[in-house]
Amino acid sequence: MSARPRADLKRLLCRASGLLARLALLLSAVAVATVPSLVLPSAAPARRKPATVAPAAAAAAATTTTTTTTGGETATAPGETPPSPPQQSGSGTKSEAQGQPEGGAGGERHSGRLGACEVQIEVAPRHLTAGESAALSGSVTCPSASQVVEQTVTVLRHSVGTPGTSVVGTATPEASGAFHLTTEALDGDSVFYAHVQGDRRARASVQVAPLVTIAATPTATQLSIGAHQSAASPSAGGTVTFSGTVTPNEVGRRVVLERKGANVEGGWHPVAVGTVGAEGKYSITHTFGIPGDASVRVIVPANRTLLAGVSESLTYQIARRPKPTADRPAQRLPRGES
Repeated sequence: MSARPRADLKRLLCRASGLLARLALLLSAVAVATVPSLVLPSAAPARRKPATVAPAAAAAAATTTTTTTTGGETATAPGETPPSPPQQSGSGTKSEAQGQPEGGAGGERHSGRLGACEVQIEVAPRHLTAGESAALSGSVTCPSASQVVEQTVTVLRHSVGTPGTSVVGTATPEASGAFHLTTEALDGDSVFYAHVQGDRRARASVQVAPLVTIAATPTATQLSIGAHQSAASPSAGGTVTFSGTVTPNEVGRRVVLERKGANVEGGWHPVAVGTVGAEGKYSITHTFGIPGDASVRVIVPANRTLLAGVSESLTYQIARRPKPTADRPAQRLPRGES
């Protein structure tokens, strides 16, 4: 071969070698841009800007890559995006594959949480006497009727003056959302809380008055007092002992005997005071000094946990005894008369 063709061949081989080198660099850039996982991260990877590859070069690189399968495993040649792994049946949902919780981007709220449901409660009557029960009623409203009947209403009671709460009971709302409960016998002011799933609560309160009984000894309703009797020096004839019980029992609590009558100006006036003793019993002795019709009752003043309690009233007719007539000496007759 002559020297000139040999020189031309060398130049052609050099150009081909340069083209192959450029193609290798191009393929490496495509691999870095499309398959970042092939580049091992450093201890503190620096932010790198994705390489930009011309569409024509990317198309050329795609045509030069091949994929071989060996033993069920797929090997990807440089410059090719690895295929997505097959999705396992029953191991996730479409939203999970997209990195979102089931039910959408914000997740699905529990259907019974009642974030949008409301509960209301009422109590009747609002004022009771110790030993009576209260009727509780209310309603549950939800966005859909199917949610209402799935709820369970729990009613709690807080006794005023006592820490904590106790369970009154539970109720299942009707299709209309209404529910009803009856409490046990109450002995003090109380606050009732109704709540459903999600801790949505409503409250209602009831006030309780103590139960006060009264009896008199003697039992006669017609009393007599002395002719010249006054309040300062009463006669024993108008003395009556009033006794009874107070429920709930609070030993040492004050009880007041009050009188109301035609000869007493205004309404009820206190006339005697006593205290509650063992087993809730009291006893007050009073001597009436003013004649006329009179009504008496016993009250227990209100305190922090109870309303004022009032007994039934007893009615009396109080009369003044007539002044005794002094014996007059016999009248002397004129002489000769018989």
